[in-house]
Formats: sequence, C-alpha cells, structure tokens
Amino acid sequence: MPTPRQFTLELDGLSVSVTRRRRQGVVIRAYPDGRVTLSVPTWFTKAKAREFAIEHRAKILSQAKRVERSPKEQAYREALARLGELDKVPVWGRDVTVLHQDAKSRASAKLERGSLVLSLPPDAQGSSEAARTARRMALERLLKREMEARIPQLSAACEAALGTTAERWFVRAMTSRWGSCRWETKRITLNLDLATHDPRYLENVALHEACHLLAHDHGARFKALMDRVSPSWRELDRALREEGMRLR
Repeated sequence: MPTPRQFTLELDGLSVSVTRRRRQGVVIRAYPDGRVTLSVPTWFTKAKAREFAIEHRAKILSQAKRVERSPKEQAYREALARLGELDKVPVWGRDVTVLHQDAKSRASAKLERGSLVLSLPPDAQGSSEAARTARRMALERLLKREMEARIPQLSAACEAALGTTAERWFVRAMTSRWGSCRWETKRITLNLDLATHDPRYLENVALHEACHLLAHDHGARFKALMDRVSPSWRELDRALREEGMRLR
C-alpha cells in the first residue's frame, strides 16, 4: 500500500506530523502550540521517516523545547479563545480591552478608543462553545478587514523595493505558515494571525513572499534579496517564531 502524503509518528510521547513534498532534504519545524512537523522528500516511506526521526531525536526534541510558549503568549491565546468581558487581547501588537454590548443581529467587532467592542446577540454571549465561536468569528472578520486595508500599502512597498508585486493578495487563517507565494500566478496569501502582532512582522512577511516572485526557493538569491530589502529579516523571523501563532 503506498505511503500517504501526510501521516503522524510518535516520538517519545511527542506527536510528529510528516508531510511528503517535492523537495531534496528534510525540514524540521516546531511550533509554540506543541506541534512538530517534518517535511520530507516524496520518496520517504513511513519506515524511512521513522528512522530519520529516531536518528535526529535529540534535535527534534530540542527544537520543540526551545519554542515552548511563554506565560504571556499562553495568556494571549487563552484570551483570544475566550474573548470574555475585560479580557486583554493583542491587535497589531498592542493590548486592547474586550468590551461586550448587546445586539440583535449577528456578532460583530470594532476597535474603539483602545478597546475591542463586541456587539453580541444572546446566542454569542456566555461561555458555551457556540458563543465563543461566534465571538471569534466576529474578531476574525475585523482582523481580516484590518489586514486587507493595509494591502495596497504593502503592495506598493514591494513594488518600490523589488520592482514587482503580486497581482492578487489574499488574507486567510493559516495553521503552519505566515504566508505563501504562488509565483506562477503572482498570488500572495498572508496569515490572518499577523494582525495580532506588531505591523513590522506583516511588512517583513509581505517582502519575504514578494521575494519569492523573483527567487522561488530560499537559496542564495532569495537571501541576497531579503538582505537588501529587509536587512533585519532574520531577527524579525526569529522574534515572530518566538511569539508564535495566537489564533490557532
């Protein structure tokens, strides 16, 4: 039976998600939410992937330990999942206070004088899973509007820095990447989660993905482009990884 494209391994009690891709080497990624992923060549079987994981056990466990969430980041994630009255949540890297007000229509959200005001019908109030989901969806609609409003400026900055920009920009929730670039169609997608972080990370990710329009991998040409258009990109990448994804 052929090996599936995605499967999971257990390594010392740690769940490791494996994805087979068209690539030469193996990439190990660890995330603050405890996930660890391996991107492996398509010719890897489950047995080969397990052999690699065992051989590199120390490195995998070390990376997982290094990106454990700080108490502050854990508090942010819990508040964003709850969105209770007077919770503090991050929007563009700044704490805003959640306020609730009654509404008759579907839940909605707006930023107002340092607060996140949620207008909530009765079914979006309380602590039930359905109510929390309704509040989260209202917040995500707001964050998407916030990010989409910045796209013209981001696109212009990429054009000025690189002489090219995406023909189409998208914003959506992503679980493992901050952005993606389809260089064949000149399409860039940005992770909605970036709206909870300082805007400098969004700008850096936009430039990163725009560089892939000219350099399709992370080789020497890509690094030279990033060094030119965003000299502190390595530090920004590292800092964003340490903060981690907050909405998922």
